[in-house]
Amino acid sequence: MSIEWKKKWSSRFHSTLSLHKLFYNKSVIEGGIDPDINAAMVVWNSTYQFAPQKALRFELQHLFTKNYRGNWAAAVTELSFAPKWIFFLSDLYNYDVTDIHYPTIGGVYTKGGTRLGVTYGRQRAGLFCVGGVCRSVPATSGATVTLSTRF
Repeated sequence: MSIEWKKKWSSRFHSTLSLHKLFYNKSVIEGGIDPDINAAMVVWNSTYQFAPQKALRFELQHLFTKNYRGNWAAAVTELSFAPKWIFFLSDLYNYDVTDIHYPTIGGVYTKGGTRLGVTYGRQRAGLFCVGGVCRSVPATSGATVTLSTRF
C-alpha cells in the first residue's frame, strides 16, 4: 500500500512525499527459511530545474522495520545536464544493526541509445532493484563500469 503527495512549489521546484507499507516474503523471493519482513518506508524527493536542461535532484529515504537488518536511511543527490550527463552522490546507512555506510559516487553519459556509467563506492549484498527490475548482488567495494545499448 502506498500514498503519494506531490507539490509544485514554483515553475522550477517540485517535491514528492510518498509513504509505503511493505511486505517482503524473503523465503520465497530469495530462497531458504527466513522470516517475512514487514516494513514502512517514507521517501522525500525534490527537484530544482535551474536551466532548461539542468536540474538538481535530492532524495531522502527511511526504512522502518524491526525485522532482518533493522532501520535504514538513504540520501541521493543528482545533478543532470540533459540529455547526456548525470552525476550523483549517495549514501545508504544501516544505523540500527550494523552501523555501516554504503557511499557511492558516479556519473552516466548517454548518446542516442548507448549509455555508459561509471560508479565508485560500496554496495551491500542482497536484492538490488532499479526501475522495478530486481536482481541479487554480492557485497562489493570499488569501481563499476556499465555499458548498455539499444538497437
